[in-house]
Amino acid sequence: MIQVRILDNPKLIEDACALLYEEYCKKGGWQFSENNPSELKIINQNDKTVLVDRITEHAIWFGAFDDNKLIGCIRCFKATKNTLFEISKYKTAEDIVKKYINPNLPNIYEGSRACVSSEYKGQNIIIMLYLNMLEYIKQAQASVFGSASNGYIKSILKRIEWPCKKEDAFWFEDTDSSPVNFYLANYKNGEVSNIIKNLRLFKVSKKNDTVDMFKSLNLIATMFPAPIYWHDIQGVVLGANSLCLNAMKKSKEEVVGKTPYDFYPKAIADYIWQHSQQVIKNEEISSQEEYVYDEAGKCIATYLAIKSPLYNEGGDLIGIIGTSVNITAQKESEALKLENEKLQTEKQAQKKLTGLIDTIVNAVQNYKLDMVDGKNKIENLNELLYRRIRLSKREEEVLYLLSIGKLPKDIARILGNLYGKPLSPKTVASVINKQLYSKLNATNYSDLIDKATKLHLIKFMPDTMVDAFTNKLNTL
Repeated sequence: MIQVRILDNPKLIEDACALLYEEYCKKGGWQFSENNPSELKIINQNDKTVLVDRITEHAIWFGAFDDNKLIGCIRCFKATKNTLFEISKYKTAEDIVKKYINPNLPNIYEGSRACVSSEYKGQNIIIMLYLNMLEYIKQAQASVFGSASNGYIKSILKRIEWPCKKEDAFWFEDTDSSPVNFYLANYKNGEVSNIIKNLRLFKVSKKNDTVDMFKSLNLIATMFPAPIYWHDIQGVVLGANSLCLNAMKKSKEEVVGKTPYDFYPKAIADYIWQHSQQVIKNEEISSQEEYVYDEAGKCIATYLAIKSPLYNEGGDLIGIIGTSVNITAQKESEALKLENEKLQTEKQAQKKLTGLIDTIVNAVQNYKLDMVDGKNKIENLNELLYRRIRLSKREEEVLYLLSIGKLPKDIARILGNLYGKPLSPKTVASVINKQLYSKLNATNYSDLIDKATKLHLIKFMPDTMVDAFTNKLNTL
């Protein structure tokens, strides 16, 4: 029987640090610079390799045990005058610390280092660890904050309704580009109690959870305007929406039950499958470029493939959901410059498409299917899926340029030069204030970009602009 308790002696804490090294570093490939802000280091201690930092000996540690075997851990920490919160040491988190955290407050904790042994993942142990830590913090009548870059942890925190104060709030190190979300639960307004309630209600994994998840995905994926496919952890395709099937020029029957090795030569299939294995191992969204060749071996198309881990109701990793988009024209346009700025095609595409994949995964994992008059109905998805906002080509162009920091006068000059027709800044301002503000119910530029991003309305570059760039290049 699995039990969670406080680690009340140095040897048990040492065992937890050894587990962190095994799962974070050895299996997960976690890396950090030598002079990192948290003073993270890997050392040998009592014939064990352990991962420690400057807070290790000051934190309250909780461990999950299968009999006497430590299989999971988590910790919380209250800052003192001599030892500040871990997050306080990261320069990229300075604004978050100033806005949300006062280290002089006696009733606030930092939660971190949630970890479960690989062989025990999917058994709700992470839920048990969070529950015990938060109950401890509640008894102290304290608030608690945490941060997460791992996709699985993010999905758990979302489902238990731990308030996310800011997505992509900071990153841990310059060498680590993974965005970190910042979460804060307030004790006084009942947020800590609400999370505890949700943790207690968290469903235990059932055998049919995986089947139900894929059934939900079959229904939801049809509603997204992008090619979507999903497969199990062995790489066997379990479904695809019509846009994906049309792009492959295949029927559902020709795709389901197959692996990349059924569609591509071994070298290409190996390249695609190693990407899937990377996503499964790290449990994080990842992208890579993939290529299509003609019979002569010439590359005729470039695609950006983005994949995300997919979990069932009980938290088990059950497969991958992914999409691919043709970026051939955009790659060919990378040599062009606009206002002395090189086009960041892949980076922009990854950001927007990653948001789309994340939306689909959240939709599948956070909403249930009900039977109404013999038909499936998706609860609470109307706002997410059916809010179809149509933008004109000019609105798409203005919105894109606005999203990369251009002002109306800059946008007017850029579009005027691009199409060879003068454009007034007043016209651009009218598109923003009278058209875009109205369609998205926005009040200022920041609000407009934020809402458009959440609704996936900002393309990495509108097709009309790509075509115009191409035409200009051909005339040079």
